[in-house]
Amino acid sequence: MLVKYRKTRPTYLNRLFDDAFAKDFFTNYPTLGTQTKVNISETETQFHVYLQVPGFAKEDIDVHVDGDLLKITGSKEAKDEDNKESFVRKEFSATTFSKSFTLPENVNTDEISANYESGILTLSLQKTTTQAQLKRTIEVK
Repeated sequence: MLVKYRKTRPTYLNRLFDDAFAKDFFTNYPTLGTQTKVNISETETQFHVYLQVPGFAKEDIDVHVDGDLLKITGSKEAKDEDNKESFVRKEFSATTFSKSFTLPENVNTDEISANYESGILTLSLQKTTTQAQLKRTIEVK
């Protein structure tokens, strides 16, 4: 384990370094949780939803429609690796996100598609003139 070296008579320079490193470096910073960023665009025939979810595999992402609610969730578990390294501090852990959207009446829920590539989940929602609200799961390709 690393232990901070202390001289018996601290000098000005030693006090300067001690003050800078005595506290936990990340104490004053907010915890960086998964804050999924979303862009939504609209054309005459479709809506496109783009979610920024880096570090997830497509198997970690679930997209569901229930009535007029589109729910996108992701969950990634921390991996316990059997290695001999002893951590002084370890912040890697399980990560989750969840986003929900109320669908407009002109979205055909039968024709929602999802694609995940390079950390971006893209959903294409076809517009229709008839309302077809069904409960179903959309496969991420």
